[in-house]
Formats: sequence, structure tokens, C-alpha cells
Amino acid sequence: MKDNYLSTARPLKEQIGLKTQQEKLDCLEVSRLVEMQEDILLPKKNQSKSKLSSSLVASLLVVVMLAAFLWTEGGNHSIQAIAGEVAGNHIKQRPMELYAQSMDQVQNYFKELDFSPANSDQLLEQFSLAESDLVGARYCSIKGITAAQLRYKVSTGHHSTLYEVGYDADIYGQIPDIDLGEVPETLMIKGLKVSIWVEKGLLMALVEDM
Repeated sequence: MKDNYLSTARPLKEQIGLKTQQEKLDCLEVSRLVEMQEDILLPKKNQSKSKLSSSLVASLLVVVMLAAFLWTEGGNHSIQAIAGEVAGNHIKQRPMELYAQSMDQVQNYFKELDFSPANSDQLLEQFSLAESDLVGARYCSIKGITAAQLRYKVSTGHHSTLYEVGYDADIYGQIPDIDLGEVPETLMIKGLKVSIWVEKGLLMALVEDM
């Protein structure tokens, strides 16, 4: 009662000033509490964002590496499959359908192809096989697509077989193109040396006895 009496006894102006001062102090206290809360929470938020960013970067790196790996493995698998197929055909040594010693004869014979067999510059420059070494040809297929099989006689008395088919990257994958300065892919399959490349728009695969 005494406090109330003193409060009511004070001039109204003084009471208003004291009330205002109390309100200001309360506001300051609230502001300080808010700042303290932000100081506590902010590092956690930043830390969470940092962890999230790191996780995203790591995930993206994994995706990129996986895509590159699959692309590379897919390309290698395609070349290996082609090499295995042409090597198997070479081992069978099926009879020639055409005995010829010139590409003109070969080109005139293969009328059921979507392309015209070409005389490979790579064949002479890298494998020392000339047009005069040609002994015959026959139809065959690579991955189910009709192709030309050309047989060459080498100095050792063995035969090398050249396969030609229209090149389609969607079917055969990425194959080195020598017209772009790339180098043929070389593999050893069943004791045979198989060289695969693209030349003049054709996929070419040469199988040599070792």
C-alpha cells in the first residue's frame, strides 16, 4: 500500500518517464536475447549449409566420374565385341564367294551393301598390304549389319582379313577415326592381332595371324 501510495503521489510526468524507461529496458533485454539466440543458431545454420554444399559437390563428382567410367567402359566393350566377332570369322576361314585381285572387282560384286567397299590407305601405310595382295572376298556381318570381308595373302603365307561396314556410332560405339588423326585401336584376341579404325566413313577391322 505504501508503494502504491508513493506511486500515485508522484507527479504524472515522472511516472510516465519511469514507465517509458522500464519499457526501453525491456526492449533492450529482448533485443539482446534475440542477438544471443542468433549468435547461437547462426553457426549451426552456416555449418548445415556448408555440410549440404559439400555433400552436393561430392555427389556431383561421383555422378561425373561414374558417367565417364560407363562411357569409357561402354566404348571399350563395343570395340572388344567387334574384335571378338571378326576374329571368330577369320578363324573359320569360310570359302571366298569372289576371287579377285582388284578393288574394282570387289566393288562391282557387292551390290547388296549400303556402301561401296573402299581401298584403305591405312592398309598399305601401316600394314604393308597392297591391292595386289587381295585374293578374294565374301559377304559377312558385324553386329548383325551386312559387311564385306576381304582376304589378303601376306608374305609369310598366312592370310589377313579386312572387314568393312558402314560406320554408325550408335551401333558400334566410338571408334578411332584416322581421317581425324586418331590411331587405330589394337587388341589381341584368340592369339590374333585385331586393329579397328574408321576410314572414309567406314568401320574397318583387320585381323592378322601372329
